[in-house]
Amino acid sequence: YPGSDENEDYFLPLPYIDFRSARLSVNDKGLNAELINNNIIQLDFDITGSFSVSSDDNTARKGMPDLGFFVEIGPQVSLRLIKKQNYYISIDIPIRASFELLGEDETFDDKFLQDSGYILEPRVHYEAKNGSLSYDFDIGIIWASEDYQSKFFSVNQEFATNERVFYKARSGLMGHRLSTTFKYETDNWLILSYLKYIDLSQGKNELSPLIKKDDYLLGGIGFVRKFKIW
Repeated sequence: YPGSDENEDYFLPLPYIDFRSARLSVNDKGLNAELINNNIIQLDFDITGSFSVSSDDNTARKGMPDLGFFVEIGPQVSLRLIKKQNYYISIDIPIRASFELLGEDETFDDKFLQDSGYILEPRVHYEAKNGSLSYDFDIGIIWASEDYQSKFFSVNQEFATNERVFYKARSGLMGHRLSTTFKYETDNWLILSYLKYIDLSQGKNELSPLIKKDDYLLGGIGFVRKFKIW
């Protein structure tokens, strides 16, 4: 989770779906429904997600409820600043409602679905394509509601210890972010890599005892063998 000083590695053999139509796409960027698209403004609807965290496997959260899978759903407005043949620069403003799946509440009861507030991530986006290679870069901020930040940074009184004091998270700036994606695609293969960095040092909840590191790094690489169905 953001602020943790412990790492987790995943090796996941998963089916990969690449579906594209005039308005709907499902690919490495998630599910995207295009609502408006002209030369200046684009309005999309996105679904993204993140992995769960077992508190038993995390020293800072030991004895606290587990974090489930987070699913984020909402619209994104993109304002194209520059558009050329091989690249474009835009200001992207996604705002998403967040839901926690298969997590635990404060009484350690398993919950299929919990409301986790919302998150806003305005950023400058650069995307380019050169033959089979495409790549993008993002720089921006993360603003999140109290409910969202409480999931990661709050410590209720019943979970407070000498090393982990009571703390109530607040809404506001969560951090600054940088991210990049590289993708190499042929008719039969897709190779993609992703890197995301979040700086929490200027965030509203930097004093939370659950923030053990001011920076958060997430990355991955994937290899996909494609088979055309239709």
